[in-house]
Amino acid sequence: MEIYARITERLKTGLQQIASGKSYLTDPVYHIIDPRSTAEVGKSMLLKGDKVTAKKYLDWVVTQQSKNGSWGEMIEKKDTREESCVATPIIGRILLIAYRETKNETYLHAAMQALNYVESKEFLPGYFIKSDNHYNDVLNVNASCAAFFQKAYEVTEEKKWLVIRDRAIFNVVRYQFKDGAYPYAARMHTFPYEHHLNVRDPHYHALTLYFLLLADPTHSNRYLAISYRKAIIWLQKQFKKGKIDWSEDEHSFSIGVTGAYGYAWYCCMVHKDKETGDKILKHLAELQEENGLFKRFE
Repeated sequence: MEIYARITERLKTGLQQIASGKSYLTDPVYHIIDPRSTAEVGKSMLLKGDKVTAKKYLDWVVTQQSKNGSWGEMIEKKDTREESCVATPIIGRILLIAYRETKNETYLHAAMQALNYVESKEFLPGYFIKSDNHYNDVLNVNASCAAFFQKAYEVTEEKKWLVIRDRAIFNVVRYQFKDGAYPYAARMHTFPYEHHLNVRDPHYHALTLYFLLLADPTHSNRYLAISYRKAIIWLQKQFKKGKIDWSEDEHSFSIGVTGAYGYAWYCCMVHKDKETGDKILKHLAELQEENGLFKRFE
């Protein structure tokens, strides 16, 4: 795991530099402030033992929570700030992790508010509204909600969260293509898109599978147990050389996204596919900038 350690240490240094003593991170290119990104980095710092930096980031994230329990995907522009079932379940899950690590009741309170918000956004069984202005049935959103409910069960031991989790899992895997790929969205046309987004994409497949694995680490859900076998094979085919052949991608606005490699590497590690995982790490090492950061696209 030498290459993994080298990548993560350089990344940690780069992230600390762009924070510049602040309690949040700002995108160095577009200058976007995103609570989810700050929460993700805070979690990483916490799990790597840097509790001081983690607390600074996570405490700031809590201050950005709306009264209804949600977080937006970005905060500095009024015309783009909106409630989000992308950011909220991910941040909420991170705060549950932070609570278990620190016993800070503030994190638990914020996470429970987020849990109630996400529960209220279940439009149909297992189908969670993505955001104020996006009503498509997006699979990775449902999967991230499922992961949040799983963590809520682990912390509270309330079985009702497992029931909702299972609805979300089912509503993801039922749209899986026969070749094993998870599409970006269900087979429907919904605002704001004129055409459906029931298309294959390596990035969103890896992202969806990542959250499904977090939602059911033991494969106790029988539908996921069946779906997983096909899903991991499709992922391995897409990442067999380490680098994705983006020419076959059907989802235009995610072509070349570097985040795909991180999610895919995690899935390979869970599957104990070290060979594919090492190829992905090698490609990530090639993509990493001198300052330790990664560009959004290859």
